[in-house]
Amino acid sequence: MAIQLELTEHLEEIVNTALQSGRYRDAEQLVGTALLRLEQDEVYEKKMSTLRKAVDDGFASGVAEDGVFDRVNESLRRKSATKGS
Repeated sequence: MAIQLELTEHLEEIVNTALQSGRYRDAEQLVGTALLRLEQDEVYEKKMSTLRKAVDDGFASGVAEDGVFDRVNESLRRKSATKGS
């Protein structure tokens, strides 16, 4: 599929500079790389949003009781021992 675009002068300068650098063989490779990077950025932002929500939920849940981490570790040890049996 062929797509034709009109670029602003600024974007055209970016393309020309990138092509002159020799990192890309042509504008098609440059645009393809840029679109893949955009996709990666969107996935990263989605993951970060999920992580931020989890952190906010954790803070909103209040202060952990004394010994809670010891109980969690003990529970994990018991589960691990059960799987090993």
